[in-house]
Amino acid sequence: TISTRFGVDLNSNFDIDLSYRFINGDTDLDQDGKDGDDPNFFFHSKEHIANAQLNGNMFNNKWEFSLGTSFLTRETYTQDYADEFRPSTSSKDNSVGDRLKIYWQNNFKFVKNNTVTFGMESENESAESDFAYYSDWPDYIGKFDQMSIQTTSLYLQDQFRYFNNLFGTIGIRFDNNEQFGGQMTYRIAPAYFISATSTKIKATYGTGFKAPSLFRLYDPSFGNTELNPETSRGWDVGVEQFLIDNLFTINLTYFNTQFENMFGFDENFKTININKANTSGIEFSAEFKGYKNFSAFINYTYTKAIDESPNVAPENVNLIRRPKHSFNLVLDYRIFDRLDLLAKLRYTGKREDTDFSTFPSSRVTLNTYTLVDFVISFQFTDFLRLQGRVENIFDADYEEVLYYGTLGRRGYLGVVVSL
Repeated sequence: TISTRFGVDLNSNFDIDLSYRFINGDTDLDQDGKDGDDPNFFFHSKEHIANAQLNGNMFNNKWEFSLGTSFLTRETYTQDYADEFRPSTSSKDNSVGDRLKIYWQNNFKFVKNNTVTFGMESENESAESDFAYYSDWPDYIGKFDQMSIQTTSLYLQDQFRYFNNLFGTIGIRFDNNEQFGGQMTYRIAPAYFISATSTKIKATYGTGFKAPSLFRLYDPSFGNTELNPETSRGWDVGVEQFLIDNLFTINLTYFNTQFENMFGFDENFKTININKANTSGIEFSAEFKGYKNFSAFINYTYTKAIDESPNVAPENVNLIRRPKHSFNLVLDYRIFDRLDLLAKLRYTGKREDTDFSTFPSSRVTLNTYTLVDFVISFQFTDFLRLQGRVENIFDADYEEVLYYGTLGRRGYLGVVVSL
């Protein structure tokens, strides 16, 4: 990976940011399903990501804007040669994808206690792919020539604050997709702060729209040209309590989101629409910060995620890979303003997944797992800092996706030089 960033101040009102990132990667892959290591199944990818942006502010910072363009191109190549485990099968896959985006965002602060944001963007996505599978059975050759989709968007938002205790955001967005037409979405997020008790009451209601990607539409193996866009509407309501001069914060939130035409996969890996799905639950968090260089954060989430599509058997089946219970803990302690010690714990409960190695596919339950990470940072001088971390310190053996291996214990060490 190579990344660069360059910026220049043209004058007191305008500046330019330029960035570029290149990624070149080679990955060894396992067999599909549960059959373990494959000695000659590999994946190669190459990415170029570039961005250029002009920033400006006018009228004593009452009008701030960003005008820019970004470009991404990605090439991938996958090859699986015949081997002892599968002597009569081999495959290869090539794909190229590009995304060009032009955007203009404006923040207006002419009205007291209001920041009005208006913007527009246009994005063009293009891709092409070809796939070949060879075996003792009839060979399979799949290909789609270059396809593209243009999406043009407008958005408007007001971030407001009144009487020092009523604040929030109201926003609306219009996306015009070349293939699926126009779609309007919006979001309302008010909050009210009760000074006498240091309590914040908050709520959100919003809608969402997600068009299927070119891969989901046209990939010869997994695509489906009959897909509909995914839409959603959701809301949440919560209370946040500040204690001991804001050193301690407690937050409790209930959330509910309903999906129409959610993207999923059938027993043959083909992308389909899940007609109706719902996720709901409760999230609790607590944060303690700033006392004698010690801080702590803890959160727990209960999630109920079900497929509510008609004629689903069994009725109201759980959505895959969504744990009902998840828990996080972060402890941070700074010693003598130079040494910082941080520990993280993440618990993920049982969740269901689909076993595609059987026909027809079947549901299985993935085991719970707990991961512990440790991070240390030491400031040697004003310009030199040494940092290191160990992830999965107890070498837990777990799966996030059925039959896909995950990394065991691993360590990282780095030096940061500030000039």
